[in-house]
Amino acid sequence: MNTPYTGRPAWFIGPDEALAVLRRAAEARGVVLAPDTPPDEADAEELTDELADVLLTEHPSSQEEYLKLRGLGRAELAAEQTAGGDR
Repeated sequence: MNTPYTGRPAWFIGPDEALAVLRRAAEARGVVLAPDTPPDEADAEELTDELADVLLTEHPSSQEEYLKLRGLGRAELAAEQTAGGDR
């Protein structure tokens, strides 16, 4: 098993707070953040999915923007979140 890198990845340019959230997402999805290279496409997709889940869960006000962007109503959002929980 790979040991997670605990330093600041050279490829990450965001603030420390964002790095903390990215690390949580990586841990939740089993993605290892490498020190010198960004995640590959498959890992990036996993991270994007997890970050979206975090955003919707921890920042409920973001749901309105999400609904607008996706053109979904609240019922569709609930169904989508339920389906996403089966991953």
